[in-house]
Amino acid sequence: YPKFGQLCMWQATLELIRDPLWTWECWGPDTLGAYWTCRDVWRVWTEGTLVEGVSQKVPLQMVERQWGAKKIVGTKKGSHQCWWPTGNTNVHKKWHQFVAIVNRIQLEIEQGKSSTEAIATLDEMCGNDSLPKFFVTYLQVKKGKRMADSDGTVEAASVEQTQSNVPS
Repeated sequence: YPKFGQLCMWQATLELIRDPLWTWECWGPDTLGAYWTCRDVWRVWTEGTLVEGVSQKVPLQMVERQWGAKKIVGTKKGSHQCWWPTGNTNVHKKWHQFVAIVNRIQLEIEQGKSSTEAIATLDEMCGNDSLPKFFVTYLQVKKGKRMADSDGTVEAASVEQTQSNVPS
């Protein structure tokens, strides 16, 4: 991983990549079980994963902004993430769970909280539970179900809200 600074920036590197599909293996998020807190997920999203003793991976929000939700080339309809493999349910599940936490933090921010407050709210909701259990308890939304709000009340939530990609 290169050391980034004045001469080398992630955006310039991303623009040089012609086939982003190969970036998933290197930059894709870990499973939720690899993260201890919602703060850890947010850090990977906004700052990138630390590669100890080496450097840092690209922030996933930059990768998603660059290659997320693109029109399908052959039909020019629909959309897909051109940086992660399609048809792989494990990859889809890993991304969906990761981005559900990111989406929820962003929802808290949109409701007037700072990112620090939003993350603290979610980490408090999570308590001593693992992030996979937190996802199942609070964030996983199925059609016709409801999602718990950060204050414990239940609010209607669309599947699109928690399963869609984060807008750029």
